[in-house]
This record gives sequence, C-alpha cells and structure tokens, in this order.
Amino acid sequence: LSVTPDEIRGKKLVDIGCGNGVLTSALVDFDLETYGIDVSPSIENAYENNKNENAQFIQGDLQNPPFQLETFDIVYSTGVIHHTNNTELSFSCITPLVKPKGRLYVWLYKPEKDLRHRLIVKVRKVTNKLPIWVQYIFYLVFLVPWGLLKEALRGKKLTWREQLINYFDVLSPEFRFEHTPEEVKIWYLKRNFSNLNITILEYLGFGIYGDKNG
Repeated sequence: LSVTPDEIRGKKLVDIGCGNGVLTSALVDFDLETYGIDVSPSIENAYENNKNENAQFIQGDLQNPPFQLETFDIVYSTGVIHHTNNTELSFSCITPLVKPKGRLYVWLYKPEKDLRHRLIVKVRKVTNKLPIWVQYIFYLVFLVPWGLLKEALRGKKLTWREQLINYFDVLSPEFRFEHTPEEVKIWYLKRNFSNLNITILEYLGFGIYGDKNG
C-alpha cells in the first residue's frame, strides 16, 4: 500500500476477498478499523477466530458489496478479483467504496511469455475440471514436495499447507484472468483515480494502487 503507520492510523479499510481473515485481523494492530468480506464459507472461520473488536467480517458478493458508497479510506484486494467472471467488472464494483482521496490497491495475475506459463495454462485446462478431492491428492503428492524444494532453494520457507493453497489458487479456480499493468492503469484512470503506482512486479503478478480524486 506504500503508506506509513501514521498515515493510516484511525482509517477505515475493507479487505475484499479476505479468505480466513488473518490479514484483516492483523491490520487492526496499525490502529485501523477493518472489515473483511468474502463469499466463501471461510468467512465463518474468520468470524469465529477473530479476537479484535475493530475487525468485522461479512459474507457477501464483491460484485454487490453490502456497504454504502464512499465508506472506506482504503479498499484492498489481493489475488481475488481475477478469479471472478469479469475482472474489470469486479474492479468497477469495488471502486465506489473508496472515499474521495482514499486509496484502492489490487494485486492481479499478469501474463508471461515463457514455457512455465504455457504449461500452467495447459495443466489448468485439466485440473480445474477435476473433483476437489482428486485435485487435493494430486497437488499434495506430486506438486507440493517439488514446490517446497524449489522455494527452499530460493531461501523461502513455506509450510506444506501454504504451498498447497498456492497450487489450488493457480490450478483450481474456474476463472483465472491475467492483465497487464498498463491495462489496469486505464481502469483506474477511467474511474477518476490518479497517483498510480506499481508496488510489486513479480513473476505472474503485480500490485498497484491509485488514489481517488476528490
């Protein structure tokens, strides 16, 4: 998000597609009032495990968010809207939640021009049509050990569960769209945002924010 603790103190943030809510709850430590929204049953665990009074969890559809317009100083969504039926449509549904002079941050997949990326695309055409339990066994037995070894060689430490979730995120969803930073910048500009900045540019993905004019 490229903000300091002083800049966000006392602000209101919504985590779009919060999943298990761990990050949403942790953000309260920065003196934020946080809200997590997710359409999946994981929101129930987020609610039950939440110990912070300033963190709230709501089950809802990001394309029809259950909030008033211009409610939040920060709208945050990482690795979520590209798994919906239309990424830009979902983007347009969450932008009205941002207050004037507020900030919108998203992390999205981007295309790559290499063999690994082409292989991912081909494998997905098979895996995302398999029953979940078959995917679980396939990823756990054949992909997770290789993934853990690869990350260890890079100096990164992941648990087997974290690596498994990574494979599910890439190979399982019905929708997995990819976009270039240049394309997404146009989305921001069309919706009255400026001060666009790419904060993360990595293999397969990027993070970008913009501030709403007000």
